[in-house]
Amino acid sequence: MNVLVVPAHPDDKLLGCGGTAARHGDFGGRNHLAKCTTRGCRSVGIEELKNCSQRVADPLGVKELSLHGLSDNRFDTQPLPDVIKIVEELIERWRPAAIHSHHGGDLNVDHQMLSRAVLTATRLTEDHPVHELYMFEIASSTE
Repeated sequence: MNVLVVPAHPDDKLLGCGGTAARHGDFGGRNHLAKCTTRGCRSVGIEELKNCSQRVADPLGVKELSLHGLSDNRFDTQPLPDVIKIVEELIERWRPAAIHSHHGGDLNVDHQMLSRAVLTATRLTEDHPVHELYMFEIASSTE
């Protein structure tokens, strides 16, 4: 089964569903990872972020990694249709049967916006590949 993980930030994929993604890969699944934040990450540069993302993705069984240039803690300054378009293009490209992303009740604005975008991009249409949608919580953001 093709699975797409769509986290907002570099650490979200591990905190939100890292174990699930690793197990899926262990059972022969094909994981795809689309990390949305690359601009404005305070601790590292873009090239270092790409390298770190790939090193973390490998043990999770990620077959393909896609990085996007949304600004950290500023998703609310992006028009929602632009974020939806990113998710729709990933779905078209990889045709996942399942998606893992953020829960909409999270207090982090980036997580909220991405959750809305994923929900919109996975609305039921004829011949839509996504049949399962899993929303994870990042506990440090909602406590």
